[in-house]
Amino acid sequence: MTPLNPYVLKSYRYLRLVMIGLVILLGISVLLEINAAGWGCWRTSISSYYWTPVRGVFIASLVAIGACLVIIKGNTETEDILLNIAGALAPIVAFVPILDPKECQSTPWASATDGGANIKNNVGAFLLAGIIATIVAWFVARREGGGQITRGDVIGLGVTAALVAVGLVLFLFKRDFFDKAAHYLAAIPLFAVLLAVMVANAVSFSRTHSGRVDAKGVSNRYLAVAVVTLVAVVVMGLIMWLGTWDHGTLWIEVVVIGAFAVFWGLQTSELWNAEEGVRPDPEGVSTTPSGRG
Repeated sequence: MTPLNPYVLKSYRYLRLVMIGLVILLGISVLLEINAAGWGCWRTSISSYYWTPVRGVFIASLVAIGACLVIIKGNTETEDILLNIAGALAPIVAFVPILDPKECQSTPWASATDGGANIKNNVGAFLLAGIIATIVAWFVARREGGGQITRGDVIGLGVTAALVAVGLVLFLFKRDFFDKAAHYLAAIPLFAVLLAVMVANAVSFSRTHSGRVDAKGVSNRYLAVAVVTLVAVVVMGLIMWLGTWDHGTLWIEVVVIGAFAVFWGLQTSELWNAEEGVRPDPEGVSTTPSGRG
């Protein structure tokens, strides 16, 4: 096994660290808006802060995180595909806002802008870029495989093409529905996929370190984060369903985003000096980064 160039290894470290930094950036921006509006003024979801001065940071953070998720190589084929799916969904969450709930904010300026025009431009550009990226990825996969495409590449390209196709159909032919629902159609699967990434890491970590106590059951750091996150989301969801917790969605988002940052913190620590930037494959199947996410 040949170690990567140290500069490439640093890139892996920084990709993981920058995602944590982007979560912190978004959190600070929301807190600054709450402080400016008054600490009694809390919107009911992080997504709702799109309609406040947080908008620039909200969009930039999600788009940057999406790019990082696509770029970074997963520890396994399954994780790699999941990361790419999450990376494709994150910009849609950013570009398609929820309807402005007209909640409290520090200034009225953001609400006056035309959300529909923004969606048309931003999502239109993203989908066209997605078509180009899929075609380029196909050529890259063939070149790296000496004219052949691996099973993992076929699955990854197929999923990517399907996401782009569904997005195009809804965007072009069901525009009203897209503008109202696309945020949720992307955000809910995004959270589910991120949870699946944690589980995939738990399985990979368990196989790689099968002889270690901290790789078994809930002692497995990645499984513990996934279980705690899922239990917290289910409990808070039940409280919202049974009662009138106006800010339940906000705190569910805080938990999921916080778990995302914790996950990458744990993986950054574990793989800080990993020879190939990713976890060694216990079954001997090469996981050497191919230059794609």
